Amino acid sequence: MDVTVKDLKTWLKSALFIQNPSIIAVIDRNLNIVEANKNFQDHFGDWRNKKCYEVYKKSSKPCSKCEAEQSFVDGDIRTYEDEGFNANGDITHYLVHSVPVVNEFGKVEFIIERSQNITEIWLREREHQIVFEQVPCYIAVLDSNLKIVRANNKLREVFGICRGKHCYEVYKKRDTQCDDCPAIKTLKDGKEHTATHVGISREGKETHYAVISSPLQKGNIKSDQVIEILTDITEIKILEKEKINAERLAAVGQTVAG
Repeated sequence: MDVTVKDLKTWLKSALFIQNPSIIAVIDRNLNIVEANKNFQDHFGDWRNKKCYEVYKKSSKPCSKCEAEQSFVDGDIRTYEDEGFNANGDITHYLVHSVPVVNEFGKVEFIIERSQNITEIWLREREHQIVFEQVPCYIAVLDSNLKIVRANNKLREVFGICRGKHCYEVYKKRDTQCDDCPAIKTLKDGKEHTATHVGISREGKETHYAVISSPLQKGNIKSDQVIEILTDITEIKILEKEKINAERLAAVGQTVAG
C-alpha cells in the first residue's frame, strides 16, 4: 500500500511525540496531564489522571510558583530550571521548555512541556561551586576590562565586596592599573602569567600574594575572561623580613663586640 502525504504527516506527528528523546507532557488549564510520551512515563512514572505537581513533585499541593499557570495567563513561551522526583523517588533536576497551545480565539488551551534531565550536569556544577568557594586560595574571574565578574568566598572575606569592581580597586584600593599585571598579559597573548604583588585587605592591612592568571575557556571555545588564582604569602614575607632584621642585628652585634 502506498504511503500518502497525509499518512506521512500523521506518522511524523506521532513519532516526533512518542519517540522524541526529550521528556514531553501536555497539561490543560486545570494542571491535569492529558498526554505524555514514553520518556516522560519512564522518567516520572504513571501520569494518567494526575496533576502535574503530583507527578513532577510527588506533592498533593500546587507549586507556590507555577510557571505553567503563568503561561496560561500571558501565553508566553518559557524556559526554566526546576527540580522534582523521578519514578524511583530520587531528586531530579530538569530544564523545561514550555510552549502554549492557543485555540482559534487566542486562548491558551494547553501547555506542552518538553523537559531535559540535567541532574548530572547540576551535580557537577554544584561540585565545582563547592571547590571554587572552599579552596584556601583567592579566586577571581575577570572580564576584558579587568572587572571582577565572580569571586570566591575567601577573596570576598579578605578584600571585601568585589563583584563589578576592577581588580586593582579590590586588591590594592587604587584607581589605576598595576604596572606588572598578569591578567592584561593573558588577555593579550592567551597564555598563563605569574607575578607577586602587595595589596590592601578590607581591614587596611598589607597583604602579599602570588598570582597566576590563565585564560578562561569553556570547552574548545576561547573566552575573553581571565581566571586569577592568588596565594597568600604574607606570612612568608613577614618571616623573611624578621630573618633579615635578625641577621642585621646579629651583624651589628658582632661589629660592636669586635
